[in-house]
Amino acid sequence: MAAASFARLLPPLLSLLLLAGAARGKTVKRDVKALNEIKASLGWRVVYSWVGDDPCGHGDLPPWSGVTCTQQGDYRVVTEL
Repeated sequence: MAAASFARLLPPLLSLLLLAGAARGKTVKRDVKALNEIKASLGWRVVYSWVGDDPCGHGDLPPWSGVTCTQQGDYRVVTEL
């Protein structure tokens, strides 16, 4: 009986998790600009794991390796490099 109840709750729970991930907000533009400038100056061999334009990750892309971001209101901010 408990398994059936859980099976009914699973789709709405997954939907909420997906919405929460999509609602993370955008990364502050100054952080994106600064890290993309660093990325461009170092060259692709050094930062090959920095994929995409957003250091905090976006969509299916994860955050860049070595970059830590936190949520502040509607935006994500680079807090550690």
